[in-house]
Amino acid sequence: MIILVPYGGLINRMRVISAGYQYSKIKHEKLIVLWERNHEINCRFEILFQKIPGLNIIQSSNLILWYKKIIFSILKNKTPFYKEVTRDNFSNKQYNKYYLNTCHQFFGNYNDLCMFKPHLVFIEEASKYISENTIGVHIRRTDHIIAIENSPLSQFERAIEKEIINDSNVKFYLSTDDIKVENELIEKFKERIITRKKIFNRNNSEGIKDALIDFIALSLSKRIYGSYLSSFGEFAAIYGKKQFIIIKK
Repeated sequence: MIILVPYGGLINRMRVISAGYQYSKIKHEKLIVLWERNHEINCRFEILFQKIPGLNIIQSSNLILWYKKIIFSILKNKTPFYKEVTRDNFSNKQYNKYYLNTCHQFFGNYNDLCMFKPHLVFIEEASKYISENTIGVHIRRTDHIIAIENSPLSQFERAIEKEIINDSNVKFYLSTDDIKVENELIEKFKERIITRKKIFNRNNSEGIKDALIDFIALSLSKRIYGSYLSSFGEFAAIYGKKQFIIIKK
C-alpha cells in the first residue's frame, strides 16, 4: 500500500499524484491519496476532476487524525516515511507500505498528467476564450520571489510585441496571480489581452476552479510564455502538448 500526502497548489498536487500513480502501477500496490483542504487549495478533488480508476482519495479539512495513525503505524511496523521526497532521495526498495509527503514529482515522467480529466463545465468555460491565434501567457508573482526577479514584466511585453509583429491578429490569454500586472498589460495592449473575472484566493473553492480554468485555457493555446521556475505554465504546456517558452532576463 502507498499512502500519498501531496501538498501545495493545484499543479504541485497533480504532479505528486501522477508520480504516485505511476509508482503504484509498477509496484502493483494500492494507492491512497490524502487530499487535505487547506489555505493552499480549499476545494475537493472530485469537484475539479472526474474519478480516476484505481485511485482512492480521502478528503479532509483536517488530516491530524490521519497523521496520528500514520505515525503509530511507522513506529509499530517500521514503515518508511518520506517527507519532502524528490527523485534524488526517494528509495526504490520494496516495502509493504510507503508514506510519502511531498510536493515534488518524485518518480516517473509527466505523461500521466492526461489522467486528470477536468469536468466538462471547466473545459467549456476555458474554450470560450481560446481561438486558433491565441497565445497563452502565465505571469507568476505574489510570493514567488525567484519568478519576479528573473521574469520581469518588461520581458513579457517584449515577447508580446514580437508576436504582434509576426501576426497582426494574435491575441493573448493572460493567467496571473497579480491584478496589477493584469491591469498594466490590458492598458498597454488593449483588446489583445484576454482575461476572465476570477477570484485570486486559493483558500476558496471558486478561486481553485478559476485556477483550473486558467490551466485548461493555457493548455489550449498555440504556445505558452511563462515565468522562470513556475510550474503552472510549464505543466499547462505539457498537458496540452504545446511549446513552452520561459521568459528570463
